[in-house]
Amino acid sequence: MVDAFAIIRAIERKFGRIREYRFLRDGEVSSEYQMLCWAAFHSVDSMSLVPEKGITMNVPAATQDATIPEGGPGLKDLQGLLDPKDVDSSSPSTYSTEDPSKQPRLIEINVQRAVNDLRFNGDSKPLNLTKGRRIAIGHSFYEWRGFYPLKPLHTSSPFTSPSEEPSPAPDHEQMRIALNKWSQILERPDPSFAQM
Repeated sequence: MVDAFAIIRAIERKFGRIREYRFLRDGEVSSEYQMLCWAAFHSVDSMSLVPEKGITMNVPAATQDATIPEGGPGLKDLQGLLDPKDVDSSSPSTYSTEDPSKQPRLIEINVQRAVNDLRFNGDSKPLNLTKGRRIAIGHSFYEWRGFYPLKPLHTSSPFTSPSEEPSPAPDHEQMRIALNKWSQILERPDPSFAQM
């Protein structure tokens, strides 16, 4: 996914902000993606920047931190790639051919116009989620708990028996915050604490 976001941001720098994009999943292996992406630009003017016959671009792949824990990159690792970018008219940086080991990995992409324009209807209505439906979604999210198993931060409640040992640095901080919120709403135990 890191490479996918790097590709989207490179296209935005070249042609303008993207309103929506979709990477297609592989039909045989659902955990893999095809090497095909559909994207819709935020502005109609961006389409005029894409040549009629398409354009091939070399995109530097995002460098991945080797210390990323099991389970892959999280939101914190992708944060810089999630922010939309505006058109950057400056020329792409060139890499020296002196030391191949220091050069970033390049991804070659081909940007083409779609046969038919994708139009958005402005009259779409927001989802009408009832309170019961929201609770059901929260319950499913709480039971799921993310892609990576969270280890309890405390063996006992720090409120009833304060210990001398400092609290460990939390892993997957954003997921812990979301789970804490849902544990309070659902009146269920917070997964950051061991089951008592």
